[in-house]
Amino acid sequence: MKWLTFILLVLSFPALAAEKDYQDAWCPTVNGKPTTLRDRLTGEVVGYVDCLTPTHAVEVDPGKKWAEGLGQALFYASRTGRRAGVLLITPAGSRHHRRLQAIIEHYGLPVDVWTIDP
Repeated sequence: MKWLTFILLVLSFPALAAEKDYQDAWCPTVNGKPTTLRDRLTGEVVGYVDCLTPTHAVEVDPGKKWAEGLGQALFYASRTGRRAGVLLITPAGSRHHRRLQAIIEHYGLPVDVWTIDP
């Protein structure tokens, strides 16, 4: 059982490292930084913004996690007073990018989207 856990951890690490690498490379180019969000009253940690810029709260996710990224970006935007943003690690025009854009347009959501090739 320990070996199975180890193998799963090792297999998942490259995906996690890759997402962080994209975040680390892209965020400084938009004058942003990763930020911990705390509850205004209790001080409890309520989330981690991948890239908080002067204008946006940006979630960085691989294309297949477009829906999760959208929800997180909207939540972080509501907590920071900044516009929601999603940086998708997928080619522009990919299936995941089109789905995200379709939902944003259908509901008129105040969300900006960027893509970066994997």
